[in-house]
Amino acid sequence: MSSIVVGFRDRPSSLAALQWAISVAKGGALPLRVVHASSDSIAVLNGPSSAIAHQLGNPPWATVHSLVQGLGAHDATETIVQPGAPEKVLTAHIDPGDIVVLGKRRWWPSKDLKKKLESSTNSTVIRISEDDPNNISLSELSISLTGARQ
Repeated sequence: MSSIVVGFRDRPSSLAALQWAISVAKGGALPLRVVHASSDSIAVLNGPSSAIAHQLGNPPWATVHSLVQGLGAHDATETIVQPGAPEKVLTAHIDPGDIVVLGKRRWWPSKDLKKKLESSTNSTVIRISEDDPNNISLSELSISLTGARQ
């Protein structure tokens, strides 16, 4: 079964992409994986709690899990924080057939990340706008959710 993988960054477009992905994952009972590349040398799986994040001063890497839970993600949601370049960290957590969701604002170093990720991971990449997170073509959504390739 395909998963939805969100490349998350503390930016408005990433938040819109995360909210959209949570909604689609819950509606389709799909596994959700949220991936955050950290500039700090730390790796965290499904944590820390919001209380611990607060004690740490709420650095972005520490708030990912509590943000995802606060937005209503289902229990099978996995949050991954890992140090490294965003494109490399994200690619390491994409399986063939996954649906990759990214914000539209460019924070990725690669100019043509969508095509690059689709070809290197055999996945479908959807870009979500922060201005209108529901503004995605029905054909793109149906292609993604069925796992079909164009």
